[in-house]
Amino acid sequence: MNHFDYRGRTLCAERVPLPRIAKAVGTPTYVYSSAALEGQFRVVAEAFSNQDCLVAYSVKANSNLAVLESFSNLGSGFDGRYVFREMTL
Repeated sequence: MNHFDYRGRTLCAERVPLPRIAKAVGTPTYVYSSAALEGQFRVVAEAFSNQDCLVAYSVKANSNLAVLESFSNLGSGFDGRYVFREMTL
């Protein structure tokens, strides 16, 4: 499922119009889809479900705490090098 799509002529993220988000928080801003992130995590986790391994996320790739929390709630591991730095900022 695509969590970013057009409704009429308005681009939406999980059915929320992006202009509404921009008006509420200002621009520039980053907009993430929790459903898309969680869905892709589950695809990777399922692909390795028969292995004794930990699916880990690179904090250096995106240190947004809300994104990290979403992955943590799914059981993700994290690269150790940057976790402490981001949690103490």
